[in-house]
Amino acid sequence: MKLLFRPAKKLRIFEDVVDQLEEAIIGGQAKVGERLPAERELRKILQTSRGTIRESLRVLETRGLIEIKLGKGGGAFIKAVSTDMLSENLDLLIQLQKLSLNDLAEFRERIEGRVAAIAAEKADDADIRILNDLLYKARGCVGRGSGHINRFLEVDKNLHLNLAKIVGNPLYVHILRTTHNVKSYFERFVKMGNLIMDANLKDLCAIVSAVSHHEPNKASAISMDHVQRFNEYKHPKEIVR
Repeated sequence: MKLLFRPAKKLRIFEDVVDQLEEAIIGGQAKVGERLPAERELRKILQTSRGTIRESLRVLETRGLIEIKLGKGGGAFIKAVSTDMLSENLDLLIQLQKLSLNDLAEFRERIEGRVAAIAAEKADDADIRILNDLLYKARGCVGRGSGHINRFLEVDKNLHLNLAKIVGNPLYVHILRTTHNVKSYFERFVKMGNLIMDANLKDLCAIVSAVSHHEPNKASAISMDHVQRFNEYKHPKEIVR
């Protein structure tokens, strides 16, 4: 792995070290689960100080790219890149009031409407079977009552993600997974009862029906109404339409 790196540029050593390590990880040259060279070896390869190496590793850890393990057999290990950190950052922006729930609601409404429309154009029989299987699971959650709202939300998320997969552009999948993992956006819904689950199940059934019949305009309209209604259930005083 040491052949991946070169001596760090002197004018911006810290940034250059982070850039090199990050490029190796994101580019796939450093594999998930693989350990980066030891600190002493990195210092020698990159020709920089121990402090710079340690600070660079902390930055990569904060970005969710590596995991630092202590003790025997420890070191900096490559993590699988996920949307978790992005979701946590969105959560933090909401808590710091740099991003409002209204902003996130509007974004979700537009992006999920677009995804549903494209899915209605592209869905084949196999795609529709998967969506109907997810509806079956959603009905099961509703039938078991409000104690299964968390499971219902998970099925709801998977249905939206599968619509995004049908589109064929992985960016839609990553974006929807990021927004659906924002805890502060969904936390209030968990406290609500069966009536809300019933309403959302009807929306999901209508979306899948429109996709199955290849009706993009209808699928988009229902999906946007579904997200808007969800937003109003959650924060009726903040989400204004």
